[in-house]
Amino acid sequence: MMTVEVNCEEKVRRYLQWLADPKSLVDYAEVDRLQGEFDQSTDVMERLRLAEALERAENPSIDAARAGFVECAKKLSKDNGLSTAAFLRIGVPEADLKQAGFQIDNNHKKRLDGGKKRLTVNEVASLVPDGNFTAKMLQMRSGASPMTVRRAIEQLLDQNMLVSTGTDPEHNSRGRAPLQYTQSKQVVS
Repeated sequence: MMTVEVNCEEKVRRYLQWLADPKSLVDYAEVDRLQGEFDQSTDVMERLRLAEALERAENPSIDAARAGFVECAKKLSKDNGLSTAAFLRIGVPEADLKQAGFQIDNNHKKRLDGGKKRLTVNEVASLVPDGNFTAKMLQMRSGASPMTVRRAIEQLLDQNMLVSTGTDPEHNSRGRAPLQYTQSKQVVS
């Protein structure tokens, strides 16, 4: 029986969404509002302040989301029967779990990876499929953690080996549609 306050669950949800997609914390309505003010402003000091506000709005700090997770994760776990291994499996860093009051031991790690060798970013990058794919698809294909997959995708994007093709048009469940990627033309022969 779930007895956790919605507020607490939302705090954990917000943090987990950030883990899956760091841009999920961006308030695009606020960015648009600030951009409009910046475009209309003629005062250089006001433009400077608006530029800083835009920078913060476009690149929000994870600190508030992490603090909400640390505050609520242990209670959510207890009230819903969620194990430490479950949080580790979806990519929550050990440091954040420890800060939230979870105990991390070698048994959690063994159960999580089944004794298999952990994949490196380069190994995950070598498993990029042909055609469009999402981070979740690459995670399922490689067996790597969400964090490792995200790092591999970021590395490949930085090297212009991947391009983002927008959001998944077939997404029809709750939450923001995941981004899709494909190999860039210069890599595909």
